[in-house]
This record gives sequence, structure tokens and C-alpha cells, in this order.
Amino acid sequence: MKSNFIIIDSYRETFSDKFDKKRSASIMITEKELFIRKFEFSSGKDLKRFLNGEIKTMFDTSKFLFHHEIETHKNRKILTIYGINANEKIEILCSSFKIKNIYPIQYLVVNAVKKVVKSRSFSIMYSFDKTTYFIDVEDGSIKHNKLYKQDGNVINLEEVLNYNHVPIQKNIYVVGKRKNSFIYDATKYNVEYLEREAINVP
Repeated sequence: MKSNFIIIDSYRETFSDKFDKKRSASIMITEKELFIRKFEFSSGKDLKRFLNGEIKTMFDTSKFLFHHEIETHKNRKILTIYGINANEKIEILCSSFKIKNIYPIQYLVVNAVKKVVKSRSFSIMYSFDKTTYFIDVEDGSIKHNKLYKQDGNVINLEEVLNYNHVPIQKNIYVVGKRKNSFIYDATKYNVEYLEREAINVP
């Protein structure tokens, strides 16, 4: 992200060094899992009707901030909805500052890793503060994500991958952790470590 940004979690806001409230700022949302749901529609009209009305009865749009992606497969519209429970805090910040972009931390990490590894399907283990984020990516989009609080210094990577049904042949990229921070069978999993600075993430 650029130099003028705000990091938020459930309890606090952290402003970047030399934050200038007169300039436009970006927000990075942390400590929140992305809610992901897929829907299929037979026509663009049905899809539009859902987005304009029905979605409000299915989800609490007062609390969740939403983003959606649309794909077309064999005359059917595939809608993927990403939601994150941060709307109330975002509204307060937007009323106080000029906010130009809002990013869940998962999006920032995935986009940064994609630029480095030149791949569209992989899994990521990313650590920020006292939380480790598991992010599974298929065909360039986030398929699944989960947060793990770090009670100790070592994480059983194999347990995490098995719990999240990650295929053995899938590439796993670990960002911001030392090699001795994870336990796993190196003969089974293809794990590569990336430095934060190399992919330009917090």
C-alpha cells in the first residue's frame, strides 16, 4: 500500500507513520475472515435482480462490506460474493477521512504473491501481528480462508493443510515466517518461503 493508510481490526485503528489526514488514504482490514459464497444464475436479469434486492434479505448489509465477482460459464452467470464484517467501523472512518481504497489483508497478500510467483492456483500462510492467515487461491480468486491465533512459536502446517483440504501437489507459499516456525513433512508438500520485502506486504 501507499504511505498514507490505516490498519483496522476489531478493536483499534493504527495509522501509518506521518499519516496526513488531508490526503486520501487507504484502509487495510485485519483480524477478519472473508465470508465467501457462490451463486449460479441462468440469466443476467436474474443476477441483477439478486444484487439489487434479494441479497439484502440474505445478508446483514449494515454490518458487512461486500465485493463481488461475476464469471460466465456455458450461458450461466457465476456470482462470487466476498463479505467482511467491518462496515460500521469503515463508515466512521469514511466520515472522518478521505478514503479511496479499502482492502482486506487477504486481497493484498494474494495479489502481491501472484505477481511474484506468476501462478493462479496456490495456498498461502501469512503472518501479521499475532495472527496467521491461511488463504487458498484457485484460478486467481480466493476460494477459502481461515485465521489462526498463534499461541506458540511453532505451527503444525500439515494439520492446517489437512483441515483445509489442500491437495498435496499444491504449492504452498509462506510469507513472513522463519522456516523453523512450521512443522511438516518436506517430502509431501511443496513449501516455499517468501520475504515480506520481496512481495511488498506489511
